[in-house]
Amino acid sequence: MSASVTITDTTKSQLEELQAEIRLETGQTVTQQELLEQIVLSVEKRDVIDSFRD
Repeated sequence: MSASVTITDTTKSQLEELQAEIRLETGQTVTQQELLEQIVLSVEKRDVIDSFRD
């Protein structure tokens, strides 16, 4: 299943920078989808939840 996600130009730019760093440091090319999936799997859920608190 594939879904579209709208992101800001700033976020897209940050993803592209991270992709480039991964390529430089590991020699691997990753898609933005792979990158986002890894970020979601790696993140501390509590940190994300807490970031939305006042």
